Amino acid sequence: MSEASPSPPPDLISEKGWVRPQADSRFWIPCPEFLPPEHDAATWYTMLAEEWWDRSGLPYRPVSVEALAAMIERAHGGYARVPVHQIWLYLRDPAVPPLLVHVGIWKMHGERAARLRFLTAADKAGSTRPAEVTEFVADHLGTGIRVLQYRTGKKGVVALVGYAFRVEELETEVQISSATPDLRQLANALDDIDEWVRGLVAFSPRTAE
Repeated sequence: MSEASPSPPPDLISEKGWVRPQADSRFWIPCPEFLPPEHDAATWYTMLAEEWWDRSGLPYRPVSVEALAAMIERAHGGYARVPVHQIWLYLRDPAVPPLLVHVGIWKMHGERAARLRFLTAADKAGSTRPAEVTEFVADHLGTGIRVLQYRTGKKGVVALVGYAFRVEELETEVQISSATPDLRQLANALDDIDEWVRGLVAFSPRTAE
């Protein structure tokens, strides 16, 4: 593979950078890859669900906790299926299933513009209309791109949004993506996702406290 190629091997996780959000915990649920050793999986998913319902201020029943815990468990399964380093659930309305937001944290590779377009699938064939590619400025990640597009899936049209940034000082590229067949859901969530991405902080895990 030449150095100019936009696509590195899939296991090239960044060695120098990581990201953390400044998220509104009423709407965002973390789904870490590794479970706390003191909890079994079922207890951990239930704990996260109870915490979210408590923070929401909404009335709820045990069945509400069970339903959300099951959604978190399904989301966690994404680590085994998708090349991703963080998974977050966006949930503003408990009557609507959460949106999954995937974060990839990659070692810097190749030419910047080509890589950002590759990480957002900006040029991938199959869109029902030309992808909407716009410059996107995040408070801490700098200037990247956002790509909004619609693709035909097995069950109809799927809406996708992707973001990509290059953090030169950490030799790190950050990839964020979300997809759903509910086109209205993504449209309604887009402002909140934009705000979440703007608040992402890149840092060196070696120097983090």
